[in-house]
Amino acid sequence: MTDALLFDLNDCYRLAFDRQQWIIQNYAGSKWRGISFVGGNKRVLNRILEEKGIMPTEIAQAHLKRLPDSFLSWRDMHDSSEWASKIEYQVAAE
Repeated sequence: MTDALLFDLNDCYRLAFDRQQWIIQNYAGSKWRGISFVGGNKRVLNRILEEKGIMPTEIAQAHLKRLPDSFLSWRDMHDSSEWASKIEYQVAAE
């Protein structure tokens, strides 16, 4: 399964995804590796970020805020390209 980048959380971490889940990745050595996998809801994603001490940038916080409440909802929006156009517009407007 191939991971795709969703957005950078900060210089050391990013949020990626595959068909089943959001993936928190960090840069280790010379490559990105998944450290947490969230197929559930955004509350769990935010809790993991807090527990791991990952501090998202302001832009990443705006992206996180706009994620739907569950991965499956996000995936359905992403599959229709609806989410990408919404987030690009809203972040650009801020």
